[in-house]
Amino acid sequence: MLNFQLFTASLNASSLAMNFQRLPLVAILFATSCSQNGTTGGYTPASVPVPASVAPAPSITVGGTITSGLRSGDYAVSRNSIDAILNNPNRHGGDFIGSMGVPLDSPERGSYPKIQENPFIEANKESTSTFSVDVDTSSYSNLRNFVKRKQAPPADAIRIEEMVNYFDYNYPLPKGDAPFAIAAEVAACPWRANNRIALIGLRAAEVPAIERPPANLVFLLDISGSMDNPNKLPLLKKSFRLLLDQLDDRDRVAIVTYAGDDRVALKSTSCSERNKILRTLDDLETAGSTNGEGGLKRAYRIARSEFSPEKINRIILATDGDFNVGLSDQDELKTFIKKEAQSGIYLTALGFGMNNHRDDTMQTLAQNGNGQAAYIDSLLEAKKVLVTELGATLQTVAKDVKIQVVFDPTKVKSYRLIGYETRLLTNVDFSNDRKDAGEMGAGHRVTALYEIEPREQATGKLFTLKIRHKAPKSTRSQLQTVPIVDTGKTFREASGEFQFASSVAAFGMLLRDSGHKGSATRENVLQWARPGLNYDPNGMRKELISLVKKAKFSELKRASS
Repeated sequence: MLNFQLFTASLNASSLAMNFQRLPLVAILFATSCSQNGTTGGYTPASVPVPASVAPAPSITVGGTITSGLRSGDYAVSRNSIDAILNNPNRHGGDFIGSMGVPLDSPERGSYPKIQENPFIEANKESTSTFSVDVDTSSYSNLRNFVKRKQAPPADAIRIEEMVNYFDYNYPLPKGDAPFAIAAEVAACPWRANNRIALIGLRAAEVPAIERPPANLVFLLDISGSMDNPNKLPLLKKSFRLLLDQLDDRDRVAIVTYAGDDRVALKSTSCSERNKILRTLDDLETAGSTNGEGGLKRAYRIARSEFSPEKINRIILATDGDFNVGLSDQDELKTFIKKEAQSGIYLTALGFGMNNHRDDTMQTLAQNGNGQAAYIDSLLEAKKVLVTELGATLQTVAKDVKIQVVFDPTKVKSYRLIGYETRLLTNVDFSNDRKDAGEMGAGHRVTALYEIEPREQATGKLFTLKIRHKAPKSTRSQLQTVPIVDTGKTFREASGEFQFASSVAAFGMLLRDSGHKGSATRENVLQWARPGLNYDPNGMRKELISLVKKAKFSELKRASS
């Protein structure tokens, strides 16, 4: 059950009667900031006149907790929502959140996968570390909203690898037909004297738009009541307009919506009929609960009906992640999505809005749907994901990409993988081609950082880097092996890319209040990031500087997860 808060400075019983006039036996309790008949302070009950002909319904306490009668996202201050609730009262049992037509946008209501930070591991006991690549970026844009609200994100909302991978890095382009190029660098650790940082970078091949295969897309759009917020459905519509501008007559789009039930809002349609697609988007309205199961199943059926091995076959899901009907159990959802992904239909999960943001659900969808998760908090972010990075969003160039690092125990005393806690694999998984791993889209960059405690005066080869991947249509992986040497660079001698990635990792550790942050401070992060500003094609790195300046950690109030 959820609390309903009123932010309006002054309200009176007559205005509330207009908004709640069709809900019988409504008991309203005014919060301190509100007024009834000019009276302020305390909590004052108000009697709202209602038609006698309407059957009794459960009572509502504004400022307290609603015990029954309304469901999350059904805003009783909207006439459309009131009609939806009254016309189908049995379906709309549950909780309620709103504020005079604008739902609360509390970032504290999110749900995140539990993260136990990777520890240091002694190399003479376990010399091998294995993980899947991760191209998700949702953690960074989500925490950006927390910091802007002067809140420290819940620790579990901070996935450092997603913060680091939010940014492009100027790694070398792959040569010839290679799906990606490998970059590596070792230099001094800036937050712990005597330790080293090893950077592993991958850069996927870029595919010109004219060479992109035609796309068979299904937009799976959440229009449940919880999406009734300016930074949810309205932003969703604007974002998908940007995406449509990047598609051409070769591409096809279907639109499936889900709320209390699911429906096909638009059958698969050629993008030559752009206006028809746009009209369908514009006509969408919110109502009802969140039947994610029905929507997902219908979207996959439509994608299969239009499937072609010569096309990009992808579902693009847009939701706040609040699957409260159907496949709401994470294990059940994981099994369903993983099975569907084996058919060659991939899934991209786009999160909208902070209230109700189920980050754990988004991660389950992306990691098992052979896709990525991104969090859209603004039109600028939508442009980044759906325009600038469209090739990476749509077209996979390497799948099941796994990284394995084999340390030399004579050179390395201990090591720690920074982030990737939800992407760890067993060492035997590395050579198991049946084990799923992350995908890389066209133009994607992947960065991973290890903090290494070297043995005294250790130089030369520190570890062997092994990478496995499959071609998009292959079931057999290919192996690449690269020896990585430490040449003794200081931190200042390292590349700007190295220094910037390290600064982002340090920022994440500070936000988490990590026990591994060492001597890092906010001022250090700003200093370490600056050499990386020489490469900033989209201004995202400069934005990080601004964000770090706002993140005065002593003033941030930790939000609960």
